[in-house]
Amino acid sequence: MSSELKLTGAAGGNIILQGNDTITTDQTFTFPDTAGTFDRLERAGNILQVVYGSTGVKVTVSTTTYTPIGLQASITPTSTSSKILLLVSVQYQVQQAAESAGHGTRVKRDSTVIKTPIQGGDGPYEVWLRATSSTDVNYYNSLNYQILDTPSTTSSITYSVEGAGYVSGTTVNYQSQGNTQDQVSTITLIEVAG
Repeated sequence: MSSELKLTGAAGGNIILQGNDTITTDQTFTFPDTAGTFDRLERAGNILQVVYGSTGVKVTVSTTTYTPIGLQASITPTSTSSKILLLVSVQYQVQQAAESAGHGTRVKRDSTVIKTPIQGGDGPYEVWLRATSSTDVNYYNSLNYQILDTPSTTSSITYSVEGAGYVSGTTVNYQSQGNTQDQVSTITLIEVAG
């Protein structure tokens, strides 16, 4: 049977120190001295939880309309004052039978768009490439960015990434690195106490 020490506050609340009955040696709990402090998990700036999502499934987008690329992750904030820091890394290959090509990605919180790349021409050009000759564009790389979101909820939310080409005729292969092996795109959600 475990033992406990209960400190009763003037307003009726209790602080309970409870010993585990499986402890076989003395345990010491040291309170901080006057220079120390107790920290609360909910103190602004503390990291409360981390959620990681990834996909290595190739998704081809050949349109200027935003299309899900299979990258998403869900999190349930512990407080309405929390912020969610998103770390996004998208692997891609962009192709165009012309001297220039481009694409872009946007991020949604459930159905709400929280990040949209710069637009021009027929579509986004978060990444824009122009060849030095009339040869076709065939380029692969990773697109990395961070977003600080304030969802103001304690309900489960899903962040997802969508991609689109810059102009008609552009083909973007997400989670692909050309003729080499397919790559993994990632999304990390970090809940930060507000």
